[in-house]
Amino acid sequence: MITSNTVLATSRRRGWLARSFPALLETLGVVAAIVLLLPFFDRVAQVGVGRDQRFAELSFPVRGLPPPALPAVCSAAGSLAEPALRERLCAGSQSGAPASSLTRLPLPLADALTRTTRAFLERVEIAQARLAELRLRQREGIGDLLGLSDAIAAIEADTEPFIERFQLAQTDLPGPAPLVCATRRVEAVLADSSVPAGGDATHDIARANAVLLLAAALDGHAATEALADTALLPASSAPLAPACSSMDLRASVSSAASLMSDARQSLLNSRKNEATRALFQTAGWQWAGAMLIGLVLVNASRTRLAPAFGVAASLALWAVAAWAGRVPWPLGGTRNFEPARIDAAMSSPPANFVIALGATALVLLLFSGVRRVAITKAPQAMSSRIGYPGLVWATGLGWLLLLDLSAHAHVGNRYLALYHQGHLWLAMLVFSVVLFLRQPLARALAWTLSIAGEATHRAARRIGSARAVLLAILATLVAVTAAGLAFANMRQLTSELGRLWLIVGGAWFFFLRGDPLAERLARSGRAGASLLRYMGPLLFVAAVLVVFMLVTRDMGPLLIAGYAAGGFVAASLAMWWHQRSGQRVAALLLAVVLFIAWIAATTSALFRLGAVHTVTATRLESLAAPLASGNDQLALVSWFQRATPPDGFGIGNVPWCGYASAGRCGGVPAQIHSDYTFTAIVGAFGTLSAWIAALACAVWLHRLIRHHGRVTHGEPRFIALPGRVGYDGQAFMSWIAVAWVALTLCQFAVTVAGNLAVLPLTGVTFPFVSFGMTSLVVNMAFLALCLNVDLH
Repeated sequence: MITSNTVLATSRRRGWLARSFPALLETLGVVAAIVLLLPFFDRVAQVGVGRDQRFAELSFPVRGLPPPALPAVCSAAGSLAEPALRERLCAGSQSGAPASSLTRLPLPLADALTRTTRAFLERVEIAQARLAELRLRQREGIGDLLGLSDAIAAIEADTEPFIERFQLAQTDLPGPAPLVCATRRVEAVLADSSVPAGGDATHDIARANAVLLLAAALDGHAATEALADTALLPASSAPLAPACSSMDLRASVSSAASLMSDARQSLLNSRKNEATRALFQTAGWQWAGAMLIGLVLVNASRTRLAPAFGVAASLALWAVAAWAGRVPWPLGGTRNFEPARIDAAMSSPPANFVIALGATALVLLLFSGVRRVAITKAPQAMSSRIGYPGLVWATGLGWLLLLDLSAHAHVGNRYLALYHQGHLWLAMLVFSVVLFLRQPLARALAWTLSIAGEATHRAARRIGSARAVLLAILATLVAVTAAGLAFANMRQLTSELGRLWLIVGGAWFFFLRGDPLAERLARSGRAGASLLRYMGPLLFVAAVLVVFMLVTRDMGPLLIAGYAAGGFVAASLAMWWHQRSGQRVAALLLAVVLFIAWIAATTSALFRLGAVHTVTATRLESLAAPLASGNDQLALVSWFQRATPPDGFGIGNVPWCGYASAGRCGGVPAQIHSDYTFTAIVGAFGTLSAWIAALACAVWLHRLIRHHGRVTHGEPRFIALPGRVGYDGQAFMSWIAVAWVALTLCQFAVTVAGNLAVLPLTGVTFPFVSFGMTSLVVNMAFLALCLNVDLH
């Protein structure tokens, strides 16, 4: 006999299964991604010391090198060089009086070259003198013969790799071969009287470019190779030593830059090489462990766990993960290396940043225990079953590519995987913290925007609408100009600041227009005036972004923002028309037509007006004539995609540098890890897999926001919280999620179109896959905001 208790128990079991089934599917998606991608990490673990022995043990530090010579050379010759080269190498340097011509090396550069050669040769001369002394004692039988043999063998084992690594074995070259050859070629060009200095402006520019690149190579500047590939350089037929005959100016400058970078950072690079070799062996398991920790924290964030306790748990877990994986501190830059464990031994003490994270976690735990504030969290659910599994797939794919590029691509990028280890750790830390702070942050933002809006209305009533608008415009111009000048030449930061402004500004506009009072605004007055009042805030947001990008001269995000702004404008126009006329189908069709027209107009303006900006003009030239352009990166990318087999070369087998056995990397561009990530996926997995990855990312992003409309109408409202009434933060968070997804989809589209030679490349990364700390951290924070939804 079936009782009421049996029916109730059955109902509860069904309810539990219904609630647990999505979480089970999410977990299975994460496990599937880990199981399918881990075997590829095993291939990466077999790279050993990498191409050209780039991760070999270094036991030969170079001491006595001069300080960087580039600032002084920029002051002497920078005014004559190409603008793009001067902006990249001389940013922040004080420019001296414009030079009329160059007939010899600037004195600071000549002095630095002499001191550099002496530093290398002294290291060898001291070792050779010590060897001669020991061999003499050995021949004369003075001292312990066995000990003398061991000492001689130790010095030879230390000196011979030094001579080989820095190419000091050439008898006719007094110093490192690439640096000496580059110096002699530049000196020959400057002394060439076939074209008088000052008689040909193009020749003077080429001479200045050569001098700047030589100074950059001497300083070990990371961008030297990429700049040498695209810069205008002179040609010289002057006879040189036989050892230099096989290296032209571009090759010698690029090789010298790599060599000097190693010399200047020999002690630091020795530690990095050790950490990179260990990372290749454990990268797969570190990634899998990090993704499982993230899964645990994602599920914990959907419970009624107090935000302070959740943040403390996140800090503690990721501090332990950093210590276990010996993760380098990601904010230290490329010139520093601070791993989470001081030594490789597990008994080694943690670094300062690990201790700081642990202490912060402990303080938060004590704070949450002492305060014991009543939990006011609303129940939460996942926004999509593939939300977190999609992140696991994207981060795994990105780290695989970066590991392969570090081992086999441009030697200047050999530590990408090591840096990305820290970047991914920091991004997961931010992701976890924002997950627990999502509801308090959402309510705080909704309250702040509502208060700001009311304060603005009161100010407008007091001083008048026209004066209030004028005052707001002036204040905004001052703030934007000050911010633009403060962040000039910080492209990665300004790009993310621009995206952040557009996302939050667009979400704020749609959040305010979701208010029922906005319908009266749409219906009142004439159509033109009503539309202008309705869309005014959105136009203000777009105008601020344009001015900020122009002040900072960062045009890459401007194209993506232009496309995304078209979607925002089309959506707002459709909302206005729907609220004014009550029609839905006509409003939808109007939005679609306007968005298509906006895309066409923006693209046409790019091709017609892009030549005004120097960098954009170079990219347009490369797009129009890739083989004839001074920047041949697009030609290399297109060739590489066509030469790739249908299934790709496979991880560990991609000829990133062509099939040359050693030396200069003449294959794909050095920016393959950022601008050309789609091409990197093609090379590793094939064209079909690259398209599947791109389309899967688009579907994944859409699924993240598909169900947000079921939990909120996107309008400001109050909700009942335990013991009080508060703002509904989900509405504003959902609009932020929609704006972020729209902008990220545009970024995907522009990046892929740039790799396919449809649009000029913008220098913007492939989200979640490309190398880049700022982009990854910001995208992780936005993903955390839209991964869960409130259930009121």
